[in-house]
Amino acid sequence: MSDDQTPPPVKKPMATWLRQIVLTGICLLIILLVFWSSMLRMESVRRKELSRGVDALSPLLASSLLERKPDKLRQTLQALAASGRYERVTVTDAQGAVIASTDRTVEGTARPDLVKAPTPAMTDLKQGRYIITRAVNLGESNMIGAVEVVVVP
Repeated sequence: MSDDQTPPPVKKPMATWLRQIVLTGICLLIILLVFWSSMLRMESVRRKELSRGVDALSPLLASSLLERKPDKLRQTLQALAASGRYERVTVTDAQGAVIASTDRTVEGTARPDLVKAPTPAMTDLKQGRYIITRAVNLGESNMIGAVEVVVVP
């Protein structure tokens, strides 16, 4: 018999139990990917909402910042922190000196990182906390101070 007349090898079908395991694994992988992508989307939405809240807060603080009454401003910040479930709210002047904060230990200190606070608000995640910073402007672009809000997720 020659090599040309040998029958082709017969392919055995995959066992049904193995096919079920593979399909189950693929389904689980798809579910995990969908869950992971939804978590990323929710994180993005949370950051945007926190930024929008601080963007709305900034113009409200402008008049209090101009009055230069730290006790009154601190009371306002404490009320905001309680209603917004913020861990800490800090307000500085245009040079970065802390005027009022819900954390009294930082009052009177310098915060040079807030001298160039952004408009609109910027959200960072540091050490498990959201830190939102924004400039407090008088009008469109006249920066008179900055606000920093710390939120625990």
